[in-house]
Amino acid sequence: MIRPNREKRQNRTLRSSIINGIVLLIIIGSLLLLIISLPIWQIKHLKITGLKNLTAPEVKQAARVPYGDNLLLLRPSTLSGRLEKMPLVERTIIHRGFPDTVHIEIIERLPFALVMADDGNSYVIDRDGRVLGASLPHIADIPAVSGIAAKYIKQNILDGNMARSMAAIFKAFARHISPKKMTFDIKTPDDISLLVDDIVAVRFGNFSDLDKKIRIVEALLNRSKVKWTKIEYIDVRFPYDPVIKIRH
Repeated sequence: MIRPNREKRQNRTLRSSIINGIVLLIIIGSLLLLIISLPIWQIKHLKITGLKNLTAPEVKQAARVPYGDNLLLLRPSTLSGRLEKMPLVERTIIHRGFPDTVHIEIIERLPFALVMADDGNSYVIDRDGRVLGASLPHIADIPAVSGIAAKYIKQNILDGNMARSMAAIFKAFARHISPKKMTFDIKTPDDISLLVDDIVAVRFGNFSDLDKKIRIVEALLNRSKVKWTKIEYIDVRFPYDPVIKIRH
């Protein structure tokens, strides 16, 4: 008879512990719910950093920050998804600033070139050929590209091969001259020239053997020690027979 009584007491103790645990969880959950629901956590402020060509009102409108909602329940990924649909936004960093502030850091895509298409439209593109807009405030130091057929720009992205080729040429020539003095003139895919100060033409023909053509031009410049203003044109359409013509 002693053993059953002991088992009963153990069962009562176990049930009591379980009930106490449940009550404690309910109390803790109620306290957490009370804390979370305090007005102090309502979103009231927005801080935006990293802007160059975008404006704060544009970011604010695109983000649609839920003012008045609980900061603790905010989903940063939702805001990032909205903002990263903007052409100029490469990525975002979003975090909470307790108790009532949302911080948004914008990493913008960098303007690389101003493209003037043959249909009369102009586009600012990044290094990957992505169209950032028709015009931006801070593009004074980027090269220009004229004569590109509009058909090479599809879904707001310039043809990848053309974008990569231009990037390689601009990078090579940036060692010799400021990018803002460069203009690509693309009459046809086989008649491509780089104009420097609208005076000197570097005739590439097409983008085939591009690395070789760039090396040849650099070698000609280094060997001749002639200033750009003294050069009429450099012709590397035929890499095996390059020509540099000096002004007289």
